[in-house]
Amino acid sequence: ASGSLTLSLDPMRNRYLSYGAMVVPSNDAFLGNESPTIIELFDANGDFIAQNFAILGSQIWDAGTEVNQLLGAAYIVGEDASAGVTENGMVQLADLSQQFSAYVGSAVPSGGTFQSAPSATAPLAAFSFAVVPEPAALSLAAVSVAVVSARRRSRRRD
Repeated sequence: ASGSLTLSLDPMRNRYLSYGAMVVPSNDAFLGNESPTIIELFDANGDFIAQNFAILGSQIWDAGTEVNQLLGAAYIVGEDASAGVTENGMVQLADLSQQFSAYVGSAVPSGGTFQSAPSATAPLAAFSFAVVPEPAALSLAAVSVAVVSARRRSRRRD
């Protein structure tokens, strides 16, 4: 699956990107950047400097909030996501085989089965960035071109 999102950002107030996402079927696995200032979109002058990047399986975090077991798993048929056993652990990079092994072979709501733990080297998500011209700026440019063209035509007639 893929998708896109267009944002209008103030480069002085929105210099950085932070992201977070749950990695199901685990109740406490997630993706997120370690520092709120590690992914810079704009420099101190407001210039766009964003770089495309991918998130790999090795970058999945374990929040340490719940024991990694089938009981209480999210997105597994027949499981109650609120029934997980509290772990009281620490946030750390996930041990992929331990984090996801309990779910292998379990049915998921989309009709298939959970096949395997994510690979440490497999890309899970990718972010790409591009400056998109604002419609208002395009309209202003079109009006400017029309005015310049009209002036040139009127000068030729004189």
